[in-house]
Amino acid sequence: MSEHNKPWLAKLAAWTHDPAEKALVLLRDPAGHEGGTVRELRKRLFPDGLPADINEAVKRGDHWASAADRPQFGSGGRNAWAQVRFDQQPVLIHPLSGEEYDLGKLAAIDPAHIKAVSQTHFDELVVNGDAKKTALNFWRFGPEINADDIRTLWRLLPADTRVPDHTIWAHLDLTAAFATAFTADTQGDAALLSMSFGPVQDFIAAARTTSDLWAGSHLLSRLAWEGLKIMPRRRNLWVVFPLPSDFSC
Repeated sequence: MSEHNKPWLAKLAAWTHDPAEKALVLLRDPAGHEGGTVRELRKRLFPDGLPADINEAVKRGDHWASAADRPQFGSGGRNAWAQVRFDQQPVLIHPLSGEEYDLGKLAAIDPAHIKAVSQTHFDELVVNGDAKKTALNFWRFGPEINADDIRTLWRLLPADTRVPDHTIWAHLDLTAAFATAFTADTQGDAALLSMSFGPVQDFIAAARTTSDLWAGSHLLSRLAWEGLKIMPRRRNLWVVFPLPSDFSC
């Protein structure tokens, strides 16, 4: 395995550490949420097994991403009071407003069926022998499933049913970013870079015409984009930045 390919293998491993349908099979599937599509995809993608260093990087990336996205329950998370059966209590929470959306009940979605649908979906995204294209396919098209009856819900499925204010896709993105950074760094470490442009609201509010409003917004977006473009040019930077599927400038 070449050093150049390791970051893409880390992304693939991270993208298959949790199944997209996790919320719909958790506490319902006898095989566990890691015993379905995750197991089958990893058999196909890593027929010789997952390298130990990548496996460790993914585990660490998962822990970091989980800690960044949600409160930690510790050992108490295994107790009944801390468990949420999403098929019986499917609630989504808006990440900004905190508004709750009660979806009723989803018990009619059979775990075996949704696993089969998910498996077919991701199998079609695999490009045999090309980790880079497969990882990019998972990132771009994973949230877009070709199934009319579940297409909208699929994009909103939560990563943690106890804290349903972020999607499984956001969690997989962040885990992949951390895991790739750990793999690419010779010390197995990562640094988080935070940038801000401001004051944004005051700058845009100074507009007096529609064209001023557009120009101000466009200028800020362009400045941010030009800054981000530097990252892909340096290997030790591009691997740590996860772009959301709907990112645009």
